[in-house]
Order: sequence, then structure tokens, then C-alpha cells
Amino acid sequence: MVYKKTRLSVFDSSECEQETFIGAMHTIAYRLAPRIVAAIKPVAAKKLLDIGGGSDSYTQAFLEAHPDLKATLFDFPSIINIAQTRLADTDLIDCVTFVPGDFYKDELPTSHDLALLSTVIHQNSPEQNIELYRKIYRALQPGGDLLFAITL
Repeated sequence: MVYKKTRLSVFDSSECEQETFIGAMHTIAYRLAPRIVAAIKPVAAKKLLDIGGGSDSYTQAFLEAHPDLKATLFDFPSIINIAQTRLADTDLIDCVTFVPGDFYKDELPTSHDLALLSTVIHQNSPEQNIELYRKIYRALQPGGDLLFAITL
């Protein structure tokens, strides 16, 4: 099966359109994120990698529930700017490392014990997902966990 891009993604859009999309995604995710964090109870985790973390909804929920946790939010530079702006006036800003990048092209930041993929894999081909899982494996410490958060 051949997958090809047939339309522009939101990341090919204008800054205003990106902010609108990320804002809508935040509205959905922010209501779900605290319940997901409570359900999985990641008390042993010390460092979260939020891959394609968008506006930081999940990162924020993890940090609010587990104050000793540190997080890395990995996303496109323009999306990182949105997340930084959202967190700028909170106490959580010092707990987050923002890393701009493209998980299709770039390696992920390393030394994490929990990685989160939220609403990412559905847009990928099987080959793209396999390569992404390999990158996540390399980014995780031995024994690290991968969490999928899928919004239906």
C-alpha cells in the first residue's frame, strides 16, 4: 500500500490557523489528560517525553499531578512557541524543556523513562510508525514506558 500526502497539514498552514488548530486540540485534550494521568499513575516516572506535544495539555496534566516530574515537549518550532506562551506565566514553565524538531526527520531527545504519543500515529503509514517507535526506543532509558493517548 502506498501512502501519499493528498492535502496540506495544519503545520503547512499560517500561524493563525496553527494557533486555532492547536487551541482546539488543547480544549479536547485538557479535559481528558488529568483522567488519563490519574488512571495510569506514573509515580515511578522521573522524566516525560511528550512527542508532538502540541499546546502542552498532557505535559501540564502530568506535571500538575506529579510535581517531581520533569518533562520534555518535542514538536515543530511554531508549535513549541504556542506551548511556551501558554506556560509562560505558570509555575510549570521551569519543569519543561522545549525541544523544536520534526519526529519524521530528527532523533528524539534521550534519557526519558516515559514517552507519550497522543493523536499522532493515526496520521502515519505503518513504515512511519515503525521508524517512530525505533526513535522512541532510542530515546527511552532501559525499562522505560510508552503511553498512547488516543482520542475517539
